[in-house]
Amino acid sequence: MTSTDLGWHQKEFQRRRSFAYTVVTLDESQVIGCIYIYPTHQRGYDAEVYLWARQSRLADGLEARIYQTTRDWLASVWPFSNVAFPARDVTLEDWRETPDE
Repeated sequence: MTSTDLGWHQKEFQRRRSFAYTVVTLDESQVIGCIYIYPTHQRGYDAEVYLWARQSRLADGLEARIYQTTRDWLASVWPFSNVAFPARDVTLEDWRETPDE
């Protein structure tokens, strides 16, 4: 990620339009994943979420844990009624074909 990317994320966060969260080890010495929450214009959805885990942590199931934790967190704390996780709970093909509102 470049400093331009980080600056864009910061501006979007300040405007409360999109959000990026870094997942770090408990001692905060290593970034092991990231979560991105964006507004969406796709009909039937309030937001779209993308996430990743470091390649070296895929074998221990970290990405699946980030996904489930994020789903639970958004359902319990955020004001969304229907969040899309394209390429996870909605295929990319179906996501691209979902009409805009």
